[in-house]
Amino acid sequence: MNVKQEGVAVIDFAGRLLYVNSIFARLHGYHPEELSGETLTYIINNEKESYLKQLTEVNDERRLLTLKAVHHRKGGIPIPVSVTALFPAEKGSSPGHIILIIREAHWDKPGSEISTNMGKDKDITAHESVDRIGQLFKLIADEASDAVILAAPDGKIEYANRISSDIFGMPLKEIARLNLQKLLPDNYRDEFKKLLSNPADLRSWSAEYTKQDDNGSKRILKFSIIAVCNAEGESENLICRVRDVTELRLMENHLRQAQKLEAIGLLASGLAHNINSPLSAIIMTAEMAQSNHPDIADFDDILMASSRIREILSNLMTKSRFEQSSEQMEIDVNQLIQTELKFLEANLFFKHSVECEVQLDRNLPTIKGVYSHFSQCFQNILANALDSMSETQENKLVVKTVLDDDNRITLSVKDNGCGISKDNLKKIFIPFFTTKSHLGEEDQNGPSGTGLGLSTARNLLNRYDATIEVDSKLDRGSEFRIRIPVSSNT
Repeated sequence: MNVKQEGVAVIDFAGRLLYVNSIFARLHGYHPEELSGETLTYIINNEKESYLKQLTEVNDERRLLTLKAVHHRKGGIPIPVSVTALFPAEKGSSPGHIILIIREAHWDKPGSEISTNMGKDKDITAHESVDRIGQLFKLIADEASDAVILAAPDGKIEYANRISSDIFGMPLKEIARLNLQKLLPDNYRDEFKKLLSNPADLRSWSAEYTKQDDNGSKRILKFSIIAVCNAEGESENLICRVRDVTELRLMENHLRQAQKLEAIGLLASGLAHNINSPLSAIIMTAEMAQSNHPDIADFDDILMASSRIREILSNLMTKSRFEQSSEQMEIDVNQLIQTELKFLEANLFFKHSVECEVQLDRNLPTIKGVYSHFSQCFQNILANALDSMSETQENKLVVKTVLDDDNRITLSVKDNGCGISKDNLKKIFIPFFTTKSHLGEEDQNGPSGTGLGLSTARNLLNRYDATIEVDSKLDRGSEFRIRIPVSSNT
């Protein structure tokens, strides 16, 4: 048997899908999470009543059932399948759940009626069937990318697959000595204890929390726990699946940021357009008044201020237009830097407390990419530099570009802030790692953040074979260097 080519699902006697492997989900056009908790009727054809009846009819003697059926992919596309149903139970007891092994079939007549092999298979004893199911379950679970844990009704762990060790950072032998409650954070344990006392409430329970690893990095774990009940409604086992959803939440955060930037860009573009009309009237009136009264110096001040407003609006509309585009374009890195620094003047700390020195290589070639990818990287690094100088007496920022001998543009941002320790320097690109207060925490006296700025910057730059290099010394400052290959972008 080639387990990797078989879809596997665990259902209860109501036909509810308690567990599906990735192959079962993919065969039907779904993600495993989309099917979890659904009934088998969600994916089977109009013969569902007889199909489910044959599967879920309680029969203490039955250990194996084979049949042909027609399932449906997402969108209603029919797929003929061969089904092997296993009914695990110790000798003399009723099975608590059913394991389905699904293979896509190629029949001469795809619409054939369901054919079954009822009753106990004479060649497979109950003990052999249970052993086979146990081996099959372990093979499937060890191939899973999620932690899969089997526990007794009281939460005592009986089995954990290999990935569980990586997710929880402890040996499997140590996990096997624990109760599921010990793997949950304190704020979920009381709720879980109450659910254990009433298995009906634990048919499907989930929780999501942030786990801090020993190296200081944070991961977001999603727990899903299902109680496997017998025909009398009594809990026989708990199946727990734990997924590392850090990357998923990171992508969701990126999407929210992109949507937020797009909304701000549209608002800014409309605002700039609406301001331009009355501004033009002010300038025209001031120029006419100045021509009639050249001796009044105040008109010079009005025209100078109006010119400054027009420059800001032009800069705003240019940035808004570029930020809203998801298409690749020719990007002048120097111009991008100047635009972003202009916008940074809205930051009062930067405007009044930071000496900014800009050294731009005027001979830089353009690069090709999505403008917002590079502007966001630069913004994130600038924000990091300003935060590091929040408690420094004299603040200096140096922004520099140069074309290196290896045909790479190097954009460096150097500050004289607090610097980064050697230990933390290894972690700064780990999602959600931050030495600042987290956004939303109380009593914030300094900078706060999500721990996503630098990891986002690196992920965006990876698309262009660009890199970020960092040099830092405690209490002396840091230098971040973005190195962008020119040849692969032109």
